[in-house]
Amino acid sequence: ALTHELKSPLAALRGAGELLQEELDAADRQRFAGQVVAQSERLTELVERLLELSKLEMLPAPAHPEPLPLQAAVEQALHALADRLQQQDLHLQWLHRDPALRLRADAELLALALANLLGNALDFAPPGSTLELSVHAEAGGQAVFALRDHGPGVPAAALPQLGQRFFSTARPGSLRKGSGLGLAIVRRVAELHGGHLDFEPAAPGLRVRLSLPALA
Repeated sequence: ALTHELKSPLAALRGAGELLQEELDAADRQRFAGQVVAQSERLTELVERLLELSKLEMLPAPAHPEPLPLQAAVEQALHALADRLQQQDLHLQWLHRDPALRLRADAELLALALANLLGNALDFAPPGSTLELSVHAEAGGQAVFALRDHGPGVPAAALPQLGQRFFSTARPGSLRKGSGLGLAIVRRVAELHGGHLDFEPAAPGLRVRLSLPALA
């Protein structure tokens, strides 16, 4: 699976590089140079996420667990993505907030999981659409962050495969698929904290639920 993921950007890089060795007008040269940059960024992202996931898979437990407010962690992750939210003209609709809801978690790992979860939703959310968010407690002592986009959604048969390495569906308006590593990272972070990651069809879109043990 990794070989397949690497072959596509490497082939694109080689093709653009060979064309740049020829005599080209300024517009074509700029276009192919842009392809080199874009595919290099794609490879860099793939390698970085593989390294993150590899480190997570070697951890027996969170390294620095501490009491954390889930609501504040989500808002911090949203703040880091403010530029993307604005560029895509996405709107946030909070269905429920619970500033008092806390969990014992590694702050760095929780931030990593939330960034990947939100980033995945932004990849599939149509411009001008709404993201529905909720931070709430559920029976069984669970602190839950739920997130719904209004994108194309995922076929029911594919839901069990979400969160597996290298499984992904095509981005809207493109035939290119992601690596699936982002959701795999979220799932591993949830497992390390004794929680779980679930997916539900939302029609339209997809609802993702990150459940972690709450502090009493």
